[in-house]
Amino acid sequence: MGGAMFAVMVLYAVMYIFGVNTYLSLLIALAAAGAAITTVYHLSETYGEHGLTKALATRRLPIAIKSRTRIRFIKPRNAHGKIVG
Repeated sequence: MGGAMFAVMVLYAVMYIFGVNTYLSLLIALAAAGAAITTVYHLSETYGEHGLTKALATRRLPIAIKSRTRIRFIKPRNAHGKIVG
């Protein structure tokens, strides 16, 4: 939500610099902030506190892992490259 509010603030500043009417730019900024807050609350209600992160992470998981050799399972190695077991 902080990123959205920062974007709204930048949008308002850009409109102010370009000379857009103050009331019009304020109205546009308030509408954008309201839309951002509504979207954040909708996503929070749909997915929960960390659910959206979990849902996006689930998409990145591979369906299957293919291995052409069994050597990794026969002689597993630790993080330092030494054979375990």
